[in-house]
Amino acid sequence: MTTRQNAWTMIAAGLVLSAVIVTRTPAQGGGEDSQPFSSQVAPASMQEQESVCPWDCADFDGTVGINDFLALLAQWGSPGSCDFDGGGVGIIDFLDLLAHWGPCP
Repeated sequence: MTTRQNAWTMIAAGLVLSAVIVTRTPAQGGGEDSQPFSSQVAPASMQEQESVCPWDCADFDGTVGINDFLALLAQWGSPGSCDFDGGGVGIIDFLDLLAHWGPCP
């Protein structure tokens, strides 16, 4: 492998590891029975942003980017803010997020 390929491999491995760590972290104050993420209703401004650009599903900053990608990975297989088709976060949602990468319309 070239140095460049090795660097990209390390970056990809870091992203996957970050997503695994996020999905395995229990909610604050939770025990073994707690869910990984607490369910909270987003403020009205975030709900408006979601309807305008649902792919900006993590930080609602008006851009579909790495934070949204990591949130999608953390929600993989279950419903969440990055579940665009209503069937649990999966490959279709991943491809949809990639298709809308960049500034929101």
